[in-house]
Amino acid sequence: MTNGIKTGTERRAGVKMIYAAYGSNLDVKQMVGRCADAQRIGLGRARGWQLEFNGVADIRQRQGASVPLGLWAISEDDLRALDSYEGYPRLYTRVNVATVIKSDDIPTKHARKILARFGRSKADGSIVVSAMVYIMTDRDGLASPCDSYRATIERGYADFGIADKMPLVEAVARADKADARREALAQQQQEEESQDDGWFGQSAFFGSEYIPAKYRVNGNS
Repeated sequence: MTNGIKTGTERRAGVKMIYAAYGSNLDVKQMVGRCADAQRIGLGRARGWQLEFNGVADIRQRQGASVPLGLWAISEDDLRALDSYEGYPRLYTRVNVATVIKSDDIPTKHARKILARFGRSKADGSIVVSAMVYIMTDRDGLASPCDSYRATIERGYADFGIADKMPLVEAVARADKADARREALAQQQQEEESQDDGWFGQSAFFGSEYIPAKYRVNGNS
């Protein structure tokens, strides 16, 4: 095996589908350790999708956006392993996305053969396939990934030769911003609760007229 590309007798199980990774399964060492039959077959891009983080990676439909995808040919056994890892169908579900693979991003003739089997070739040598991806079932909210998880994705970007790191950088920035907003809101709520406690404490000594109107009940009005 060479960097996740299986050759000769290593290709045992039949290829069931093309799986597209955008998160931790870009990491070749991690992926081939989990999915024994997986073959790395190219680098693609899905238009109309944007990388996001809700603690873990997700992609969401967004007009004008695009996301790089590491493409794997996987077997039935690999699919079961991925379903288990991704928490399918509770945490993630599966969808198919149209993915374009430029000719220069197809590593071997064998990889091109697999891609052609599942897709269609274009005049410029690129291939368009319908690749399976996992997307989160909870589509709301953003949250930053932990450092080790982000590092795994960064290794995957290097493994697949993804030069355009802006989708990753921008996704992390959006998640960090969402975290900061939540922290600021929590701080504000804590300060308001502390102030409210102070008002109620004063009312015990000075009477109900010192209780803000919004906290008065009929007996104190």
